[in-house]
Amino acid sequence: MIKCPICNSVSPENTLFCEECGSYLPPSDGQATDPLTSPIEVKGGRAVFKTLILSVQDGGSIELPLSKEVIIGRLDAGRAVFPDVDFTTEQGIEKGLSRRHARISRREGQVFLEDLNSLNGTFLNATRLVPDLPYPLKDGDQVQLGKVVLTVHFKYELEEPKRGGQVQMEVILHMLNEDPILADMEALPEPGHQSIYVTNPRRRDGRPVHYVTQGATAFIFPLTRITFIEIMETEKAEEVVEFFRE
Repeated sequence: MIKCPICNSVSPENTLFCEECGSYLPPSDGQATDPLTSPIEVKGGRAVFKTLILSVQDGGSIELPLSKEVIIGRLDAGRAVFPDVDFTTEQGIEKGLSRRHARISRREGQVFLEDLNSLNGTFLNATRLVPDLPYPLKDGDQVQLGKVVLTVHFKYELEEPKRGGQVQMEVILHMLNEDPILADMEALPEPGHQSIYVTNPRRRDGRPVHYVTQGATAFIFPLTRITFIEIMETEKAEEVVEFFRE
């Protein structure tokens, strides 16, 4: 089955266009980066993805705050082309970059790469992108623009938790190949999310979780580790803990 990168609906293998939204479906070639398989531990706050780092194969890196879309290409003042990431001084012409080569954008918590009908193409993990269609980016993906090769990394920044008026849900996380754990959660994951943020994870007998570092209080779990989530009333959650303690 092929998952649509835009609306997340599933279509049979070899389907060219999504039946739900009409977007082009890239072939499933097994080269996509696997999602994280362990939680990201955070002390004293919440880790929020705010910056994309592009590591250039020839050396150096570029940090992109994704508060808006980012255009990658090369400068041409005569044609009023001013890309956000300019490879003009990095042999952009010799390496085959177009003036407006590719776009990186973010929406609904997901980062997308889009070829802007460039002459020499945009490649994601060795697969050439269909122009003007967004493809999701993951940490560790390799992007090639002409002859420029980049590796994608996500940078998380610590965000202080909100104070006052915040509603916490107590949930039971049923983990893949692990015993279920209790945790506190502010909001349920939405379609397209790849992870959840929880605080105070503990076993149902009230003891610490064995793979959690002592002193860490907040965590990001990839949804690939969770089979389903039970939402509990506060009193019910306390009853579960007390039952196992007895």
